[in-house]
Parts: sequence; structure tokens; C-alpha cells
Amino acid sequence: MRIFTIEEANSLVPLLEKNFQKIFEINNQIKFVSKDVDNLISIWGNEIFEKKNVDHDYYVEKIKQRDLLIKELQEEVERIQGMGAVVKDLDIGLVDFYYDNYGELVFLCWKFGEKEIIHWHPVSQGFRNRRSIDELFAIRRRTE
Repeated sequence: MRIFTIEEANSLVPLLEKNFQKIFEINNQIKFVSKDVDNLISIWGNEIFEKKNVDHDYYVEKIKQRDLLIKELQEEVERIQGMGAVVKDLDIGLVDFYYDNYGELVFLCWKFGEKEIIHWHPVSQGFRNRRSIDELFAIRRRTE
């Protein structure tokens, strides 16, 4: 577990934006391919699994394509986590960074589209309990 300063977390925002643009693209491709797979199953039922089925090879191709996309998505997530950040939500682009607030571990919270860290929340709480980073600074000033 890596503990970040606000400056360190903010320095990763441009990289995170690039990572999540790719993640969103891959996610869309996965959804598109998965829809094809679902449609084939809907049309053929269990017959799609039989090699003699006219669409079986196409089905297998789509499954392989989806598996490769999922692997690519996992690699993008691992890149982010390799920086020490915690990926919380791939659909909206949500990442947390551990932060030491005078001995209390909290999360600095970043969401795709935000140009810098502007929220935080206790580790035991989630995105819905995000608070303004200004509040964290005020708490720090009171304890100094």
C-alpha cells in the first residue's frame, strides 16, 4: 500500500485520464462483442456450442475476441494499481489514493473528468460520502 501526498496523487491525473480513455474504449468493445455473443446464444440456444452449427466458428471467434479485450482491460487496471492507486469503478473512472491525515488513513478520491484531486472520504466509506478537499485542509489546519 502506497501512501500519497496530494501533490503526488495530482501528478498522476494526466496518466489516469489516458488510462481511463483506453479503459472506456475497451469496455465499449467488450459490451459490443458480448452483445454479439448473447445474440448468438439467443438465436441458437445450446446448438451454438456444437461444432456443426453454422455460426459456431463465429461464436468461438467472438469469445476469443472478448477474452483478449478482457485481458487488455485487466492490464490497464494493473497499470493504474501498479502506480499505487486503487481502482474503484471502471464505468465512471473512479480511483482512490491512500492519504495519511495525521495518523488517520483516508482516501483522496479522483473521478474521470476532474483535473485534480478535489474530494476525499474515509477509507470505511465510499464515493457517496465524498467530501471537499478543502474540508480536509480545514481539518488539518485545526490540528496543527
